[in-house]
Amino acid sequence: MLRLFSPFDLLPTLLCVLIMIASFIYIAPSGGDNMTAVITSPDGVQKVNLLAVTRTHTLELGGEYGVTLLVERGAIQFRDSACRDRICVKSGVLNRIGDIAVCLPAHVSVRIEGKDDANGVDAVTG
Repeated sequence: MLRLFSPFDLLPTLLCVLIMIASFIYIAPSGGDNMTAVITSPDGVQKVNLLAVTRTHTLELGGEYGVTLLVERGAIQFRDSACRDRICVKSGVLNRIGDIAVCLPAHVSVRIEGKDDANGVDAVTG
């Protein structure tokens, strides 16, 4: 009878699978404990630790154009603005370190800062 696999063929395959699982666990971003949204507006600078948010809420920013930000655990976004084009609202959810969104007419910017637990490399070529 012809055997395609021996019991020893299973060992290298199992070892490769375990290495792949371990690498995904090691590489997967944990977010750390520091993910801060820095909100700059005519009212001043506000900082919100996004990982410490326990409930979804809104921030109302005054000024010539009323801007509303939606703050959730690990994310922030422009919810509403009285500016003409509303590009800031269309920018979507900011949930990664380095994400930035700006409402130029209202002079409001939101950027996410923090310590990235990953190695900081976006891509490697070559």
